[in-house]
Amino acid sequence: MAQLSSCCCNCPSISPQPVFGSLFGSNGAFTATNNTNLIFPTAGPTSGMVAAPAPTNSITIQSFGVYEISFSLTSSTNSTISGVEYYIYINGVQLSVSLISFVDQLDTVAPRNPGGKTILTTLNPNDDITVRSIVLTGTSTYINPTLVVKKIS
Repeated sequence: MAQLSSCCCNCPSISPQPVFGSLFGSNGAFTATNNTNLIFPTAGPTSGMVAAPAPTNSITIQSFGVYEISFSLTSSTNSTISGVEYYIYINGVQLSVSLISFVDQLDTVAPRNPGGKTILTTLNPNDDITVRSIVLTGTSTYINPTLVVKKIS
């Protein structure tokens, strides 16, 4: 009589599909407008969430879990003195821990400053993730904006 395996430790594990989404921009300059979502013209690879490029510029979560949210961009000054802050927003609520800030004084050449931030947070189905600029003074632009969201547990 054949003996059945208990399949306790020798069975291949079934791994769930990875859950991720991304939005990104281009080398073209976008003007940082006060309290407005950053512009992401293109959706990148996505699985298990909805990445909606311009005009929505958001990623919508479809399952509960802990997520890694990363965003980056390069900021540039177009006025004598300028300051701009960028934050991650979830459902329209600013996450203060997600701040990246640029304050520049323009001499002769407009500086280009790269910046980025990564946070971990718990998200629920239908949570909507955006990145917004808060203009403090002057005029700033940004290029190459990227927003990446990955479920880690």
